[in-house]
Amino acid sequence: MSNIAPSAQPGTYPIADEVMQLARACVNDMLRDTAGRILTNKAPFSVVFLNSAMREVQRVFANNGLTNYVKDNVILPSMTPAASSDPSVQVAVSINGYFDGVQSKTSPALPQDLILPLAVWERVTGSGASFVPVNPVQNDGLSSGVPGANLGVYEWRQDALNFIGALNPIDLRLKYEASIPPIAAGTDLTTISIPLRDAHEALAFWVIYYYGFGRGSDLRTEAKKNAEDAMDKVINRYVRKDQRIAYRSGGFRAGGGTIDGALTGSYK
Repeated sequence: MSNIAPSAQPGTYPIADEVMQLARACVNDMLRDTAGRILTNKAPFSVVFLNSAMREVQRVFANNGLTNYVKDNVILPSMTPAASSDPSVQVAVSINGYFDGVQSKTSPALPQDLILPLAVWERVTGSGASFVPVNPVQNDGLSSGVPGANLGVYEWRQDALNFIGALNPIDLRLKYEASIPPIAAGTDLTTISIPLRDAHEALAFWVIYYYGFGRGSDLRTEAKKNAEDAMDKVINRYVRKDQRIAYRSGGFRAGGGTIDGALTGSYK
């Protein structure tokens, strides 16, 4: 699975250089030319700020139901049967590999870019059958039991998928939120697109926030507010389409009325 940032897709995602140009323009670092003098693409801190901006925007988008960087149909093949039938033993899959209840193995392993699993399915290895859901357990965690023919349920705990175990070898199918690959220092930002649709302003203002923070500027407070406003506008567009968040009417008054877009939650 590649950890290389997506190539530039003009008109689809923000290009990293476009984000940096907007940030430079807003902090008056574009008086002589678009390349700037301080907040340049090649400044050591610029890519650090940009990577942090990407993480900030992705977190807020994900928390509000946007699926900007979700991967699906990722197959983890041949999870071997549980090596112990002791009800006190569980099996687990993490980025480091698979624990079968007795020993750790390097394969299968969770994808390195997995932040959070969204859905898990299973089938017996080699069966050619359709995948069936593995359901997340409730707050009480995995029950005590001996391995059955299938996994049935899982618990996301300690950054791993934990199971009671199965008597058969199992293939897993995953849908998960993935981390956006960080941009490496020295990368040509004109060739890199950031898979956060319509997030140009939000990304730029987060870059400005970190830039201002490092200089002790009061600009950072306004920049953070602008970044949050920009993210809200993108979120409002998506939730109106998908009806993921309920909206309440602002009421109609003399002179006309509007429907406001109050979001649930906060940035705290």
